[in-house]
Amino acid sequence: MGRVKFEIPNIHDVYLHDTRARKLFSLTTRGYSHGCIRLEKPRHLAEALLRPQGDWDQWRIDQLTTGEETTEVDMSQLVKVYITYWTAWVDGQGNLNFRPDIYGKDGLTDNQF
Repeated sequence: MGRVKFEIPNIHDVYLHDTRARKLFSLTTRGYSHGCIRLEKPRHLAEALLRPQGDWDQWRIDQLTTGEETTEVDMSQLVKVYITYWTAWVDGQGNLNFRPDIYGKDGLTDNQF
């Protein structure tokens, strides 16, 4: 795991996090995170989430994520997180893409997730 982690309340204990394995973002197969979600630009997400709380900018976030200490920041407002899982999509060139269903969700209905 990297330096930034976003805990989101859910029954599966899934969270969003930074990664030290940056090379994984260049791979076609991306199921290497044991259920959690690796973020390619976690500091940008942190800045977007914290900016409405006042004195938060990229410099301050960078200062908190370079040391060895853990800093927990509570959100002053609830932020809804929606996670989608796609095994088929159309890319920017109009090509239909398919990937393996590594979590076995394709045959399930919404109320079975």
